[in-house]
Amino acid sequence: LTAAAVAGPPGGGRRACGRPDYALPVGGAPDTAGAETVLDQARVQVLLHTRSAGLAPALDGVFPGVEDQEGLSAAAARALQMGFGGMLCIHPAQVPVIHAAFAPDPAELAWARRVVDAHRDKAAGTFMLDGKMVDAPVITRARRVLAQAGEASAG
Repeated sequence: LTAAAVAGPPGGGRRACGRPDYALPVGGAPDTAGAETVLDQARVQVLLHTRSAGLAPALDGVFPGVEDQEGLSAAAARALQMGFGGMLCIHPAQVPVIHAAFAPDPAELAWARRVVDAHRDKAAGTFMLDGKMVDAPVITRARRVLAQAGEASAG
């Protein structure tokens, strides 16, 4: 209920969305589709308010299944797709799974390079690439993918 206030002014590090911390007070049954639906509402609020406050992308909460690497990988991929900048973890075995999920895959990295290279070669701000329109938000996303992979992108 206070996501905007919690996002607050920049500083103090990244914000995170705690799954168990949220599920318990609202009375949701843990690890159910219904609880995930309710939790997603809070997750979206955290994402929107942290970004609108100019903060780094929020971190998604922990995945409780320490030995469920497939489930963790799926949860991390979904968190990335939602716009989270990473995930909290509760066991060292989760770190490589989360890192792998948040790393750009080779196809996405190749796409980002093509977008940035084509943008560098075009005079117009909007152009076509691979049959799709590329404009400022697409270029920004491509640059973020390159930054996530540790690659610099010019202009």
